[in-house]
Amino acid sequence: ARWPGRWQIVIRRNITYFLDGAHTIESLQSAVKWFHDKSFSLQNNKRTMRIVIFTVTGPRDPKPFLECLQLSSSVFDFVVFANPHDNQFEILPSKQSQDILCFNIWRQIQSESNTTSNESPHCIFSKHVESISDFIKWLQNSQCFSYQALKSFPNKCTNNSDGADTMLYCHIFVTGSLYMVGRILKEIDEPV
Repeated sequence: ARWPGRWQIVIRRNITYFLDGAHTIESLQSAVKWFHDKSFSLQNNKRTMRIVIFTVTGPRDPKPFLECLQLSSSVFDFVVFANPHDNQFEILPSKQSQDILCFNIWRQIQSESNTTSNESPHCIFSKHVESISDFIKWLQNSQCFSYQALKSFPNKCTNNSDGADTMLYCHIFVTGSLYMVGRILKEIDEPV
């Protein structure tokens, strides 16, 4: 049996998408481990940027999910929060994205982690994007990936591959919402 959006890997040029619509804590823990194992096994000694695209929908409390991601933060380089619906139409309250709330809670968790940790803090860059469609198109048009370029989105990527933090490959882990997984599959023209 094939279940699109569950432990699914899609490769497009220099971007590999890892899609899992995990929407419980247990499934998110399992998905993070799967992403870690698969991403590092596919890396082949190539410098690779690892991005998480995340949101939750409906009335669920996003904090436990984000704490789960924080515990695995050494796996990721950048976290993007977005609304899978791009505000194109009216959404039922039970299906509303909590992307802005997720972004704010993530920043709070990161801040608390950095002030209470005795170890060297692992701060993950994060960004809220208004349009997941525009973000995916922007990534697909990028020749290389860097923190600076990601932080500057939606500005045009300079594709300067000389920077120390510049990587030629990108692994994108999409999770937290089946709606987000479906939206990404649509954006990358992957049949469902």
